[in-house]
Amino acid sequence: MLICSCAVISDRDIEEAVLEIMQQPNAPLPTPGIVWRHLSKKMNCCGCAPLAVTTIYEKMEKLKADGRISECVCAAALERLVRLDQLNEPKERRSRARELPEPLTPSKLPIAAE
Repeated sequence: MLICSCAVISDRDIEEAVLEIMQQPNAPLPTPGIVWRHLSKKMNCCGCAPLAVTTIYEKMEKLKADGRISECVCAAALERLVRLDQLNEPKERRSRARELPEPLTPSKLPIAAE
């Protein structure tokens, strides 16, 4: 299945790249950017990123189930992903708070000068 039409990357390409990446010592977290770089490609429009993330982690699970990468490697990658999510969570809440205007209450309405 074609995952990225801009860079012409299939799910098979992603599977092979994830396998090679995860077999490296101190393997990096296999994000779309890491996988694309490994394939010597560039992300252009990034419209494929959500599908790429899903495909990467589906392929990791498949490779683990097939015994081609160890459970320890998958667990380490998942642990780093969870830590990354935890680090980003407070930032997301702060940015959302800035986006939403504070509701006006009667005490905050400007009073016309008399």
